[in-house]
Formats: sequence, structure tokens, C-alpha cells
Amino acid sequence: KDADITGLVEVDTGSYRTGYKNQVDHISQHLDLYHHYSIKYGKRSINRMFPILNKQANAILSKEKATRTEHIYFPVGTKRLVIKLSFDNYDFYLLHLALQKSTRKKQLDHLIKLVDAKKPVIIAGDLNTFAGEGELESIKNKLNLVNPNIQRTPTYPSCAPKRQLDYILCSN
Repeated sequence: KDADITGLVEVDTGSYRTGYKNQVDHISQHLDLYHHYSIKYGKRSINRMFPILNKQANAILSKEKATRTEHIYFPVGTKRLVIKLSFDNYDFYLLHLALQKSTRKKQLDHLIKLVDAKKPVIIAGDLNTFAGEGELESIKNKLNLVNPNIQRTPTYPSCAPKRQLDYILCSN
């Protein structure tokens, strides 16, 4: 409720499991926040043909209205969506990376090219780093990002977290 900005990964935008209610609209109206969302699979993905998956989105809720919004799709992977919101003082990227390590590497390499390093950035989402945070060293070094979770608090699985798969990386 008090967060300035929130990223939601795999939020339901109106499938039968939510009684056809869009969770993004519901939450943003309840909290009086701006919102931006899109289905996380590419326009031609087979996943868009399946119930639930065709309503599975990533979303950003924010107190401040973005000056620019972009919905970008990685060239590789099933989970391709990158939502970028630009604000006066920073850019916010929300993503959900692939399960396969080699595909995640390609997605991160592509993300490095997308990020405007002239402005502070926040990159957040489910990064699926099953091999550990070392997978993020390249993007952290090239974009001068830090993981503010200095205690490395685990995030997965949600019922009894044992590893960190969900990250917020930000400029110093």
C-alpha cells in the first residue's frame, strides 16, 4: 500500500480462476494507483491459445504517472515481455526471464542493450537464476547495478523460500 512502485509477475487479467476479474484493474483501483500491464507471452506464442496462460500478465503499479511506457518482447524465450516505464528521474524495467539458462543469458545480453545507462534504473522481476546470482554479474557490471537484498533473503518457493529467484537490481 505504501510502495511508490510495485511489479507483479504472472498476474491474472481475467481468466476463469479469478472469476473473469482483472487482478491488475482491481488492485490498482483499490489502491488508487496508475497501472501498466501486458500478456507476458509474445503475440505469436502458442501460450496465447491456452486458458489461464492467455490471461497471464506482468504489471507495474505506481503512484506517479510514467512519462513514457514501452512493452518490449525479447527475441528469444517463451517468457519475453519487458515492461519499461520512464519517469523523470529513473527508468523501471519489469521482466520474467526464461527457465533455460542459455536463453536467460541471451535475454540479459539483450536487456543490456535496451537499458539507457544515462539515467538511474531499476530492474525487477522473476529472473529464474537457478544457478545463483552469479548469472547476473554481467548485467550488474555493465550497467553498474547492485542487489539491495544484501542479506540474500530467499524468495522461492513462496511457501518455504530457499533461494532468491526474484530480484530488484538498481543503480547505485
